[in-house]
Order: sequence, then C-alpha cells, then structure tokens
Amino acid sequence: MRFRCPYCGEDTISVYDKIRLNPRHKIKCNGCGGYINIPYYILLLFGIIIFVVIYVMGIVLSLDRIYVIVTLVSVTIVYELIVIFYVPIIKK
Repeated sequence: MRFRCPYCGEDTISVYDKIRLNPRHKIKCNGCGGYINIPYYILLLFGIIIFVVIYVMGIVLSLDRIYVIVTLVSVTIVYELIVIFYVPIIKK
C-alpha cells in the first residue's frame, strides 16, 4: 500500500513513512525529493483526546491506573490507524 505524493503525484509514500509523519517534522518524498507532512490540527486533536481520557478516567471516574494506561494505548493505536487511512498528506 502506497500513498500519493502531493508534489509529483506518484505513489511513493509507504505506510511506514506515513506512520512516521508528524506535524513537527517533515519527510522527503522518495520520488521527487519534495518535503511532505500532515496538518497540525491532527496533533492538537490527539492531545485534546488524551487529556479528556486522562481527566475523565483518572479524575472523574477514579479508575485504577492500569485501565487508564490500557485506554491510552488503545487511543494511540486508533490515532495511528486514522493517520494512515484518513489524514491527508500535505506539502511543506
């Protein structure tokens, strides 16, 4: 499975490259050498979701830490799947 580069239009971005994409740093396209990234709102959204999970499960519901940790790991896995399948790759 490969994703399309916004510069050259070729399918040169691998799943591993898309997982490594982070709004704070950019990756070079293997085909054309253009720098790509994902939008910043993804990182902000992930931070808000993590804060809400910790607040609700840890403080409001007073659950054990193991439940909070398992939920955070699950949220991180779902975040990565959303990044792979739904988040657009943008030019940097």
